[in-house]
Amino acid sequence: MDITKLLLDAQHHDDGIRSVAEAELKRLEEHDLPGFLLRLSSELSSDQSPPESRRLVGTILKDSLGSSDGNVHPINDPLVHRWLSLDPSIRSTIKESSLMTALASPVADARRTSSQVITKLEFIGDWPDLLGRLLGNAAQRQGVPPLKQQAALEALEHVFKDRHKYLQPDQVDDVLNFLIVEASRVEDDISRDVRLAAIRALRNVLWYEVWRICKDDDEGTRIMATVLNAAKSEETEFRQATFECLAAIASRDHTKLEPYMETILGLTTQAFKGGVESVALASIEFWSAACEREIRLQYYMRDDDDDNDDDVVALDCGFLGKPLSALAPLLLETLLKQDEDDSLKDLSTCFIYKAGRKPFSVKDLSTSAMECLGLAAKSIGDAIVPPVMRFFGANIIASDWQSRKAATFALGFILEGPSLEKLAPVIDLLLDMMKDPNMQVRETAARTLQRVFELRHSQASSNRIVTNANLPRIMDVLIESTKDVSEVSDKVCGAIYYLALGYDEDAQSKSKSNSSELSPFVEPVIDALLSASEPTPLGLPACASAYEALSEIVRVGSTREFEASLAIRVVMPRILRRLNVVVNHDGVVISSGDSKMNRGLLEFLLCGLVQLIIEKMGSWDIIERSALRDSAQYVLLLLCRVLTSSDCPGARHKAALAIGALAHAIGPDFGEHMPMLLQHFTAKRLSPTYLHVMCDICHVLGDKVAVPWSDQIMDVLYKGMSDDVALIPSIVACFGEIALAIGRNFERYLETVMNMLKEAANNGKYRAHVSEVGKVEYGDPLIEGLFKAYSSILRGIKDPISGFKVIAALMEFSEAVCKEQRRRNTSVVQAGVGALSDLQSIVGSWIEDMIQSQSAAMEVDATN
Repeated sequence: MDITKLLLDAQHHDDGIRSVAEAELKRLEEHDLPGFLLRLSSELSSDQSPPESRRLVGTILKDSLGSSDGNVHPINDPLVHRWLSLDPSIRSTIKESSLMTALASPVADARRTSSQVITKLEFIGDWPDLLGRLLGNAAQRQGVPPLKQQAALEALEHVFKDRHKYLQPDQVDDVLNFLIVEASRVEDDISRDVRLAAIRALRNVLWYEVWRICKDDDEGTRIMATVLNAAKSEETEFRQATFECLAAIASRDHTKLEPYMETILGLTTQAFKGGVESVALASIEFWSAACEREIRLQYYMRDDDDDNDDDVVALDCGFLGKPLSALAPLLLETLLKQDEDDSLKDLSTCFIYKAGRKPFSVKDLSTSAMECLGLAAKSIGDAIVPPVMRFFGANIIASDWQSRKAATFALGFILEGPSLEKLAPVIDLLLDMMKDPNMQVRETAARTLQRVFELRHSQASSNRIVTNANLPRIMDVLIESTKDVSEVSDKVCGAIYYLALGYDEDAQSKSKSNSSELSPFVEPVIDALLSASEPTPLGLPACASAYEALSEIVRVGSTREFEASLAIRVVMPRILRRLNVVVNHDGVVISSGDSKMNRGLLEFLLCGLVQLIIEKMGSWDIIERSALRDSAQYVLLLLCRVLTSSDCPGARHKAALAIGALAHAIGPDFGEHMPMLLQHFTAKRLSPTYLHVMCDICHVLGDKVAVPWSDQIMDVLYKGMSDDVALIPSIVACFGEIALAIGRNFERYLETVMNMLKEAANNGKYRAHVSEVGKVEYGDPLIEGLFKAYSSILRGIKDPISGFKVIAALMEFSEAVCKEQRRRNTSVVQAGVGALSDLQSIVGSWIEDMIQSQSAAMEVDATN
């Protein structure tokens, strides 16, 4: 069969043709691996073969030599063992053919693909002299075509691309010394492509082991001279490679670059003004790498005793302070170069620096620049503020809204470094921009305020950015801005959410807290958020951010402040009316997927809010709780409707939790509402959350009140055991909780329950419905649930005779689990140990009671 056609068909857009070709390639590999690899090697080395087939050959060959998973060491890789078991002559033929292609093919793609193959061979340890051979070919000059030197250097670049290799130090030294010489040669003595290949190979060597290289000052001086000399070139590729080399050094030890900072800053300025985006991006990557290294250094040097203060102490920015302050205007200018119709990037993604950035990843200039500005702020702290404020002042008065937006946008990137003292003016500046005539500027200001409150607003800190002095203006502006267009209002609600969240810790304190500062504003902000989230046709998205902010306001509202407690109590009927509209569809026919999704979202948000309000009111005095009792029937009815009719699992989850909160708030009197609840307690709608809530309700009711309803509850659980395999772990645990709740009254269910527990433990019909993959995942939760069930039943029932039967079943089950000799989750082990540990105290108390009972009986007999 024509191997070329087969390889091309394996990349065909037609699924049928591609599948047949892939199957045939697999068959050839399994039938005759040596012959298959030789045919692939021949295809790769043939310059008459199409580039597409050669690229696929390279991938297949490389993958056949070892796992692509970097976590698998060659010594443990079965593919490596398979390769090494081949006849040495076959391996030698493939290696030599790949090397010749990498060094001599005029097709760049073929050289690159072959370089990847020989790199893999070197990595798995089957080519110990490869580096020496590549160096030998690269060093040949007399009568050798420049292309061969270039190809050898490109192959070296690929060898060092993988930074997880283990190369001998002397090998690295030989390569490094050679590359320094080659990269330093003047262009009269070396071709342009050869010198560029040398610099790129040097870049990868620096990424590979710069930490060891930089230990030698003389070696570091030679490297820096070579790199900076390459930067003098007018060609884009040389200047880009220069910054990539500098980034490699900065990523390991940026302090080595201190003497060269002025020169590097000059090169950066040229890169920004040169108009070539790839060079400017490479320069930003260098500065970002230096900042990241500085941030890590500061982290390790920071005194742990200072961690109690949330404010950021002004940093000693060292030698980076001056160059980064000078760099900031260049970074900020990129914000002004956006096209008129190109809005700046979404702050929710651009504002947040994500660790683990990959060097030279594809980004646009503004995104990279702002990420670098944020890193610079974390590196030099207060020193970043003056240049950013100058940029803000110059552009905030501009007539075009793009400049004003850029000015506002810039403030959001310097919040994670400077001290609160330096950042304090930012609040008023952003509040001013909330009055800007342009919607996009107001939206950016609202997003930036949200980020200020998220990162720097904490009432636990002695130095606060939100104070009694500025809080009234903050609240006035935010409340007014909830009436803005939806794009702005949505971000304002996010700002209110994080503002309230900053009071959360103190709100939980028993002492008078700063959350009481919010009390005068709770009622107006609740009104504003309810207006911002006014019900709309269900085909439109719900204003989730308004409800999330409202929930946080309710959560942190001070129960010791009359204004706040009154506002929270009054909001309850308004939320219930909205929930009623959503649950009953308000006459709207729900048909489209979007409408159903939005209704589910509204149900989720409203039920979550109802839960919070109930928990809040349940913590108040008896008068407030009596108001909750008066509306309990209506509240429960709505929540039960969500439980039985909602298509949104999250909404049903929240509704169940709200029912549990209602039971806790009312206490044993909730028993009068059990008939309604049990009408909606069916096996069809069971869930782990619903089961947990029902157990909680049984505990709240106590053994006297819960008993009349226990038959109905147990019947549903019995049916759930046979209807839904996935719920069995939760149901068996629920048996134990009910036993704890109703005590000795559980003994009438004991025989049935014990049979069910035994059947579940034996993995009979329950395991038969679970897939092979699911068996392992299902096993541990089931075992944990069974241990908890046995333990709780033992602690709940009072009759020792019945109890000893349970103990016998527990010991039998425990022994069976131990015999499996399989590694268990920690929670399973803890449940098992806990169940067995309870036996001693339980059995001891039973024996003591039995002895006392028998002794009393004997005394009575003796008296008679």
